[in-house]
Amino acid sequence: MDAGHLASRVVTLCRCLVDAREAPSVEDENQRIALHPVDPVRNSRRERPWRRPHLDETAPRHPAFDPPRALLDKTVGRPPAHATDEDGGEA
Repeated sequence: MDAGHLASRVVTLCRCLVDAREAPSVEDENQRIALHPVDPVRNSRRERPWRRPHLDETAPRHPAFDPPRALLDKTVGRPPAHATDEDGGEA
């Protein structure tokens, strides 16, 4: 598939069950992209472009995800710990 913009995205794989000779395809946003056989060795060594430009260092990191702590806070009656420090992490 020659669609690098779909890297790390969830897509739908389509296959015709009536005609097994028909090539499978990928569907994304109502567009079908045909799949074709590739040489795995050659494909593993080919040059790939950057998927995303380098992120700015000032972009906040993902917040900490701690469901057990949130449940414990709720159980013991503590207020939720939503305070963050400078780098986006939980305090």
